[in-house]
Amino acid sequence: HNGSGKLQRCVLVSESQGSCALDSLTSFNVLLNPATTPIALGNRRAYGGQTSGGSDQVRFFVSGDWQNEIGPVQMPAFAQTSLVDSMGTPMRDEWLHPEAFQSYSARANLNATLSPKVDLAVTAGYTNTNQRIPQTDNNINSFIYSARNNPGFNHNGVPGMTYSETGSLGEFRNGYGVFSPAQIFQDLNTNGSQRLIGSGNLQWRPFDWMSNQGSMGLDLASVDQIHLCRFNECPNLGTTRQGQVRQNHNNLRNFSFKLVSNSHWQARRDLLVTTTFGADYTNKELDGVFASGTNLPPGAQTVGQAAVQSAANTLQTVDKTLGIYVQEEAAFRDRMFLTVAARTDQNSSFGENFQRIVYPKASLSWILSDEDFFPKYHWLNQFRLRSAYGASGVSPGGTVALRTFQAQTANIAGVPGAPSGTDTPGLIANALGNANLKPERSAEFEGGFDADVFDRAHVSFTYYSKQTHDALISQQIASSSGASALSVLKNLASVQNSGLELEINTTLLNLRRVEWDVTVAASHNSNKIVSLGKDPTGKANATIGTGLYRDSVGLPVNAVFARPYTYSDLNHDGIITPNEVTVSPNYAYAGYSAPRDIFSVTNGLDLFNHMLRITVLTDYKGGYDLYNNTNAFYSANFSSWYSNNVKSTPLWDQARGVANSAAKNPTPSNAGFVENGQFWKLREVSAALTLPHAVAGRIRASDAQLVFSARNLHTWTNYSGPDPEANYSTGDIQQDFSDIAPPTYFIVRLNLHY
Repeated sequence: HNGSGKLQRCVLVSESQGSCALDSLTSFNVLLNPATTPIALGNRRAYGGQTSGGSDQVRFFVSGDWQNEIGPVQMPAFAQTSLVDSMGTPMRDEWLHPEAFQSYSARANLNATLSPKVDLAVTAGYTNTNQRIPQTDNNINSFIYSARNNPGFNHNGVPGMTYSETGSLGEFRNGYGVFSPAQIFQDLNTNGSQRLIGSGNLQWRPFDWMSNQGSMGLDLASVDQIHLCRFNECPNLGTTRQGQVRQNHNNLRNFSFKLVSNSHWQARRDLLVTTTFGADYTNKELDGVFASGTNLPPGAQTVGQAAVQSAANTLQTVDKTLGIYVQEEAAFRDRMFLTVAARTDQNSSFGENFQRIVYPKASLSWILSDEDFFPKYHWLNQFRLRSAYGASGVSPGGTVALRTFQAQTANIAGVPGAPSGTDTPGLIANALGNANLKPERSAEFEGGFDADVFDRAHVSFTYYSKQTHDALISQQIASSSGASALSVLKNLASVQNSGLELEINTTLLNLRRVEWDVTVAASHNSNKIVSLGKDPTGKANATIGTGLYRDSVGLPVNAVFARPYTYSDLNHDGIITPNEVTVSPNYAYAGYSAPRDIFSVTNGLDLFNHMLRITVLTDYKGGYDLYNNTNAFYSANFSSWYSNNVKSTPLWDQARGVANSAAKNPTPSNAGFVENGQFWKLREVSAALTLPHAVAGRIRASDAQLVFSARNLHTWTNYSGPDPEANYSTGDIQQDFSDIAPPTYFIVRLNLHY
């Protein structure tokens, strides 16, 4: 209550400043309450079968799979009642289960020996998927957004509070802050795709020392994305309930051809030389169409039925690559292997002033332990030293190098007979393009060794160092250029990347009835930007970007930046207020935005003469920072957020909220929500039991196996968001905003072999 005795919400800052007194605290979390949460137990079913057979001349393989998954997001019972009873709306399965996935696929392989010197292999595969996606993430219709916008209770009659349990449509919100799941889950989003893959491979061996191979492939995909709100459905936002539909349809085509010829020459008894000539061609095409409609009549759900319609074609993109390469391999005494090669590529996305790029390659592998001069150790079974150098590239892709135009209608000033002017179609600049555009080029050195030790362990170690030049960067241009696109893709940056990789496979215990094997994999990566090129005035770019993520010389790619702050509880009342927080006016580097350290341990235990195998996979990621946009947004924008109300909230948690709130701080800082993203995760536990032959025989199977597995079982982390792997972004940088954690799966599988 305030000084006059009137009841109100009293947040911590207001209490510390004396404008109100905190006399009670209530809490309500719709995501954790069984009666209101939309998080429930989903289910997944999958069936598959495969068969193979044939003769020495012709062999075949056929397989098929079907799976159906109902996700863990489901409409709560109170919302179902609101629709069916209060509003007289029949329940649809898509509302009850807004998260679902279904797919089926088929695959066939045919291998034929046409003659002793000619083999033919043909493969074909088809996949059909359909997915329903619930409203989550950065979205005002997100059920996570409405759930976290809860006022701390779920009913009317709380003195001093304006929350109403009844929404604008008369629906029962039951604690949800904006919209009820009854309306949110009426917003239908689907993603469907069909994909057909086919390939043919012909091998011809005209001589004992020569083999030739020709192959061709085809990959066709059709993707449909549909968003639908039928008439009088979905949240009451703007004109949404008048009915709206949007559809994106994209076609993707990928054609490829490849020719390879290998010739072997026994130059000496202990020296085998192999020469390879090859060429390949790929053609990737993408086109699509977008259509939308509003004001749907009752029962309508297509664009063609809408009163107001619009449509547009996306710009067709074509990416063609022609590559030619030659390679020479030498094997000396079956212990030293040397390879040198060169490849040249032409790509349709290169600028017209750049035609071709050459990539060299060389590698050496040497089994030193087989040499007489190498020391002999009883514990060392084999030691191989290897090194390699090679170059590769990333093409700009699409039509970014081209100067493009777009249609525009302009009113030409009046002339005799047309004093008001005439609407005249024309063209204006869309993108300036770049005639000098070329691919990113990376040159990498790699060195390491492989060792077999103690007759039971294999160790593989690798060090790599990669230099990338001519990295593709979008550079801003002045609006006076006249183009709609105010950026041009250029080859500006140079990046240095290095790291270590280690893998150990070992059998720790090998008895007749029990065997224990362990695989450990670890890697560490470092990268920094060496150069960002020059701006249009010729001045070297020190930094590109002004937001949370920036590219700066001497720092990692997509480095995290934030304004540091300090705080102190000056009056020792356990509450941090704005005058106790000092924010720096300058941004400072905060850390990597992607994991630098990755570690995994896989334990395998075989019991009962290998009848039962138990596998446990644990992994770790660390060495990076993750922006907790979820907590940053809600603490700054909603007074009901826990850190604004709960006095036992740690001072650091209060301080980051105060520093981040524009209402409390004239120069807000989100630095407190840039958190250490490291975590350990119990990724998977599985047990595979081979059933006795007597059991398999009862179902006419030659053998049977029962498998139980569980995935995403537990996460150990100090990250305060939903999960350090939660992500709604499809870009290079992980984005966490109103996400949900990856689901936990418990799977039982039966394998039958006939």
